[in-house]
Amino acid sequence: MLASNDDEVFVLRLWQERGTLESPSSHWRGRISYVNTGQQFYASGIEDALAIVRLLLSEKDCS
Repeated sequence: MLASNDDEVFVLRLWQERGTLESPSSHWRGRISYVNTGQQFYASGIEDALAIVRLLLSEKDCS
């Protein structure tokens, strides 16, 4: 696959917070790197991370 000027490149890093034996955690966190601009965003869950990507893409469509 060849990249083009129309490509929007994101790197999503998702991880699950560690809990304790008494209280295991199932909370996810995320970091989104927008390669095209060098911006980084942090999210408090998987859906939040995807919402950030959707928002950035919709802003790109409007410009």
